[in-house]
Amino acid sequence: MILTAAWGVVWIWAAVPQGSPTEGWPTDLAQASPPAPAAPAATERRTPDLVLLRVQTNFLEHDLRLDSTYQDRITGTPARSATDFDIRLAVPVDTVWMIGVIGNYRWLEEVNRPNENGAAVSVFGRVQMIEEVESSYAFTLEISSPNKGVENDRTQVSAGVAGFEDLDALLGFDGVGLYADLQLQHSTSRGQVDGGNQLAYVVSMAKTWTGDLLGTARLSVFEELGGTTQIDQGSGGRTTLSITPGFRFDPSPAHAFLAGVDFPLTHPHGFGELFRISYIYSF
Repeated sequence: MILTAAWGVVWIWAAVPQGSPTEGWPTDLAQASPPAPAAPAATERRTPDLVLLRVQTNFLEHDLRLDSTYQDRITGTPARSATDFDIRLAVPVDTVWMIGVIGNYRWLEEVNRPNENGAAVSVFGRVQMIEEVESSYAFTLEISSPNKGVENDRTQVSAGVAGFEDLDALLGFDGVGLYADLQLQHSTSRGQVDGGNQLAYVVSMAKTWTGDLLGTARLSVFEELGGTTQIDQGSGGRTTLSITPGFRFDPSPAHAFLAGVDFPLTHPHGFGELFRISYIYSF
């Protein structure tokens, strides 16, 4: 009996290939190979989140921005055209909060009276609500002073939310980002019982090219649709809309140049065109 058992063990040992004691055995008897490590989660956006001309920014900026606009064939006011120059500084306080200040100077070309000009200032703060690989959302509060040099005695307070969605990550649209913002604007002057109230909104879409085509530079083209709707009692919900095609060129990560033109869509037109140019220095 002992001899028979020993012979059986020798036979089994001889039948199994010597290179691997478990090779050829059923998979549930062989040792399972260790699982492959999980792929690391994406940490960079496929599409850059940009500062554009009209839509409010949805992230914490750290930059100096110069903006200039020229609006011609204005209707409904004594002014024939308006030129604005803004200088804007934004600095994050931490990873959640940002503060900024805007200085504005405006020149008005009048029709039947002397031209006017004057300065105003705005302060604003922003809090980051959502910051993910494929999306970003932020809340901004801004207060703007009157500009009495151009007979604007209104103080304006605006509060709103702006957002960004990477359509490359969500839908596979290469280098395309979707932007939107919605603001409630309230303006009032001394002695005024009920101030002006309106909703302001912008929806934008931008396509960006990077990589081998431009080297370290970056080129984006975009389209922005924006407008306002009066919400005061008796205003009838009066709405104005305009569209802005434009482009942005970043010769390096720290510098960006933007340009675009607003064209009115609703009738009667309040202006002919509004030309915009901007320069952004990020630091």
